[in-house]
Amino acid sequence: MENTVAAYSVMQIMARTGIGRDAIYREIREGRLPARKFGKRTLILASDFEAFLQSLPRMEAEHFFNPCPHLDGEAA
Repeated sequence: MENTVAAYSVMQIMARTGIGRDAIYREIREGRLPARKFGKRTLILASDFEAFLQSLPRMEAEHFFNPCPHLDGEAA
């Protein structure tokens, strides 16, 4: 039997992505991240979470800011 996750809680999404609780609920409220309710618990299907991530815009290389440039290239 395959051990795959069918759905995530909001807390699990927060831990996996670093996205805050308010931002997750905003995405749900605005219809960009489908969610289900089981009692008081909010669940996001793994397939919906993957589709949400794939729908995010790609970051263009010219907009990338490296906060630690000393870690790139040769050691100083």
